[in-house]
Amino acid sequence: MYAVVEFDKKECSVVALAWLIDDQSKCLWPNIGKQDVLEEYVTSQKAPTSSWRKYSVKKVHYISDTYYKANDYLTKMVEDSYSSSDGNQLLIRRKIAEMNSQTNVQDKKEDPCKRKLKLNSKKTDKKQKSNESSNEFSSDVDETEVQSMTQHNKESFDTTIAYKSGTSSSLCSLKSNNTPVSSRSSNVSSSSTPAIELLLRRVERIISTQDQQNIMLDNILRNLEVNHRVLEKPADFSNLPVSNKTDK
Repeated sequence: MYAVVEFDKKECSVVALAWLIDDQSKCLWPNIGKQDVLEEYVTSQKAPTSSWRKYSVKKVHYISDTYYKANDYLTKMVEDSYSSSDGNQLLIRRKIAEMNSQTNVQDKKEDPCKRKLKLNSKKTDKKQKSNESSNEFSSDVDETEVQSMTQHNKESFDTTIAYKSGTSSSLCSLKSNNTPVSSRSSNVSSSSTPAIELLLRRVERIISTQDQQNIMLDNILRNLEVNHRVLEKPADFSNLPVSNKTDK
């Protein structure tokens, strides 16, 4: 069975007859926020629960054995009220679904064990967030250490190239203040942290890059020396007639 009920503020709705209590002076209303779910609750005549809110019933306008008849009656009521108000405002409007923001009554009726589980769950979430923040901080520190080590290696690597023009020889001096650290990884114990292992791998990669740069510099200097020898004039080079030609 279904009923067309009028609440305060000229709000009307089709409800299940079982929702009316206290000689139809009160109506239980589900704590939901979606209109389609509310309609499903009404059509299925869902049994009320302790979390539902109570509303005062101003008047029960119509009772029917089918939902569609009750809904048609409510639609006609709304249309008639709109016509009687000269189209300015609705004298009667449908009551819509609304979510109950006050859940104190429901919380009080909850089992204390359930409330304790909720509190423990919240604490676990906070602890997980704290661990994530700690991991992010550790990652930032590791990155800073690697950058600092890289900068130190770049500053300590001192390369000097001296080239003397006009002579048949070139002076090349490569000086490096680096200390080999590639062997450090073999001395690292199995108990080393992943951050230290990552740092050592990056340092080894930097040293390998510097070695490649040294090889490239050696090749450049050798090419410069060869080019200088090719361009240098031999001592027994004879003077061509063109060099003695005078301008007219």
